This record gives sequence, structure tokens and C-alpha cells, in this order.
Amino acid sequence: MQQLLQRSPLGKPGCAAGFLICVKPLVFLPCEGYNLPHNRKLEEAMKKISLLFVLSLALVLLLCACGNRPAADSEASAAETPEAGTVQEPQVPNTMTAYRADGSAVTLEDCGDGTWKDADGLRYTLGEDGVLRAGDADALYTEAPSAPEEEIIRQDGERFEDVILLEGMEETVHYEHLRNEALGFEMDYDYEFFARITDADRERIVSVWDEPGKPENYLDITRSGEDAETTAAAIVEELSQEYDLYRDTREFDRVGSCIYIEASVIKGTNLMPEHLQMVYIIPAGEGCLVARIHLFITESEGFSRRFAYMLNTLSVMDR
Repeated sequence: MQQLLQRSPLGKPGCAAGFLICVKPLVFLPCEGYNLPHNRKLEEAMKKISLLFVLSLALVLLLCACGNRPAADSEASAAETPEAGTVQEPQVPNTMTAYRADGSAVTLEDCGDGTWKDADGLRYTLGEDGVLRAGDADALYTEAPSAPEEEIIRQDGERFEDVILLEGMEETVHYEHLRNEALGFEMDYDYEFFARITDADRERIVSVWDEPGKPENYLDITRSGEDAETTAAAIVEELSQEYDLYRDTREFDRVGSCIYIEASVIKGTNLMPEHLQMVYIIPAGEGCLVARIHLFITESEGFSRRFAYMLNTLSVMDR
């Protein structure tokens, strides 16, 4: 019996106990050779018990056989293990694309120590400003430089739309292009709110709500043959007769820096006058342009902003 257990799956730990449980009832079963009275009911019981034993033994063998199967995770692990002789793909290095000042692209490889190298082995360090530097070498950039905007050439009187930010809200403006070759400048003005009056030595942009012969909110642009500083001194002398003046500089997109003079306080007082003046003196070749804004005090805030947007479109023409 001991040898049988060792050769069969019943020799596994835990299986022998089940075998003994199934066999134990047979120790007391009667068989041929015993002098027991013939009993048909006892024979039928013996057959049933024998059948149950056979079924129990088959179940034990099946359970033991299942215990010999490899675990599912072992099969998965074996499936993931590459077969002998399999060629693994090489690891792709981490790269980035940088750009020269002229817009040409350069591929850099991560060195793993915070630096990036190009095809020649030159190592660059990436700064917080997004610029890659390597000693005296030309800097590289993480973003391609923007292409320069095409200059739009407009004809005098040409109309178009643009968007401005007025009092924190976007507003679509209907512009008309103004081009005055005699004075040597061009700009855009809002033809819905303003009218253009052209004279031989002046361009006037006046509010459409003002009386044409007696405007209160308007912009005059004239030309001076003197330089900007000399012209500014003359205007200061003129306006200081009635106003305490404030002088500063302003910056416009197309003409750059210019002299700014503001007359908004009555001379010798802290009171504001009924009419204000703001003067921009813009260098233009050997002379300068004088843009003088006149405003009625109660309407000055809104009109001053609209005039400032117009002057920001002003550019000096070659004469």
C-alpha cells in the first residue's frame, strides 16, 4: 500500500488523507469467506458503498491532478520571457528640436545630466527663458521664431475693420486710411465717429457730433521744420500762458518714442479747465509732426482713448 501511494498522485501531501477516508469504510465490509447469514439488504448496501468508494476515489485523483498544473502567473511569466535568440530593439534616446535665429531646426539629444548635445557633440544648457546656450556658440531656441508680419500698403481713403480694447471690452472699429504726402505721414481714423477735414498744411479729425465750424473734440496734425526739442520748447512757451503743464514721453508702435505735453490744469490753481489739450511731438526726418488733441472736459476720457488708438497707427513717410 505504501508503494502504491508513492507512485500515484495520492502520494502528494494532503491526498493520502483523502484516500484513507474513502478506504476506511471497506475495513468493515463483509466479503466471501465470512460465515455470515445471507442478507439481501446487506448485499445491496455493500454495492452502494462500493460505488460511493469508486466515485470518491475518482474525485480525489482528479483533485490531485489539478494540483499538479502550473500556476497561472507562472504561465504568464513564462510567456513574457523572451525566447532564446530573440533580438531586442535598441532604446531610442530622448531628443528635442531647437531652432536657430534664422528659423532652421536642430535636433538635440538629452545627455541625462541636464544638458543637450547636437550632432557635433556641442553641449547646450537650457535656461528658464527657453534659450539653449553653449559658451560662445549661437544660442538656440525651443520655439521657432515668428515670421515677420507682411506690411500692408493701403491707399488713401481705403476702408477696413479692426478690433481695439476700449474700457476693458473689445470693440470693432471701422477705419479709413488717411495718406497725406505733403505732410509726410499716414494713419487710420474711425470714420463712424469722426470726420476728416484736409487743409493745405493740416489734417483735422473731428467728432461727428461737434459743429463743423466750432468743434470741441478734435485732433490736428501739422508739420514743423524744426526738430522735436525746439518745437516742444515753443509749444511749452505758448501753453504755459494759461496752463500748468505736464511733460513726459510716449511710445507708439510705428513711430517709437515722442514728446508728450499735457495742459489740463489752469495756471496757478488746482482746477481743470473747460477745454484740455494733449500734444504729441513726433520726430519726422529733419523736422517733426505735431499732433494736438483738443477735448471738452466732460467727454475727454472716451475721446482721448480713441485719438490715442488712431495715433498708434500713424507712420512717417519718406519725403
